[in-house]
Amino acid sequence: MFKIECEKPIISKCKSMYKGIAFDGVNIYLTVPCEQKIVKFDMNFNVVCIIDTIKSYTYLCYDPQRCCFWAATDKCLPVIYCLDMCLLEIDEIKICNQTSLGGIVSGLSFDCNDGSILVSIANSIVRVNPECSKKNCLFLTLPCKFLCGVLSISPYVFCNYITKETQNIAVYDCKKNLIYDAFIPCDVMVEAAVFVPCKNGCYKNHIYVLVTKKGQYPYILDCIIKCDLLPLGFNNCNYNVCNDNCHKKPCHRNVCADVLESVALVETALSHILNAEGEKLQKVIESTTDVCKILETNCSITKTIEKATHLECILYDKISLVKDICCFCDKD
Repeated sequence: MFKIECEKPIISKCKSMYKGIAFDGVNIYLTVPCEQKIVKFDMNFNVVCIIDTIKSYTYLCYDPQRCCFWAATDKCLPVIYCLDMCLLEIDEIKICNQTSLGGIVSGLSFDCNDGSILVSIANSIVRVNPECSKKNCLFLTLPCKFLCGVLSISPYVFCNYITKETQNIAVYDCKKNLIYDAFIPCDVMVEAAVFVPCKNGCYKNHIYVLVTKKGQYPYILDCIIKCDLLPLGFNNCNYNVCNDNCHKKPCHRNVCADVLESVALVETALSHILNAEGEKLQKVIESTTDVCKILETNCSITKTIEKATHLECILYDKISLVKDICCFCDKD
């Protein structure tokens, strides 16, 4: 069912290992739980930026319906967190106790068919309704197995699990029927996976599988799905992650930070200039009693102050613009 098209080693700029993976239609995101970071890559796995997070998020998935991300930590309490497009935490959902599940979250995936979030916990998969957490339901239970991840490609659910002897990947349809089950070689450990649908007329559907070799070397396995082995095909909603990308609300977080940094640098330069002008006037007064020379120096300093005042007005307008664009400025 899967054909490995290529292996893509990831050059890590972080000391710890990557754990979760998400795709928003343009960029790939990998979590670094031990360092409380999420690394944003382009499609060639060049680092775009490294974003600090307030929690040690382990798993991550993108929600194109709500234009947000869902994340989970490695804490025992089964909770998923909603992150905005800037990866700032804005909400959380506690997985109801009615599922009678214990353990940590081991995988997340968005199901485009009904807008729910599939969450793997211990040996079960829970379907979480972000609009009403009381409607959470148990989708699937695999006795004597431990789920290490889940991936929804509607109408199918892909999951990888381990037993005492093996590591496997299984595919179920929406009626919980097993479609496919295969052994994973023991020299790699599957951490997470994400669906990367075809674009621009391409007829290949990819799954990017985040794996580690020998427990420390991160790779992306670019796998092609053999769709002819899936009786129902894929629902069209799976492709919305690419088709609707142009409608996403852009993230201004990094842009605003750059603007504020530029304002701070200019203010620093102005302070040095004004200090130098003050020292110049003081030195002239101490060195001469020539009134004409003192007035000439004073006139020069006045012109400098007038230009600095004009520049301060421009800087004020820049800060006002940043405040209007960057809503996070008003959150404290």
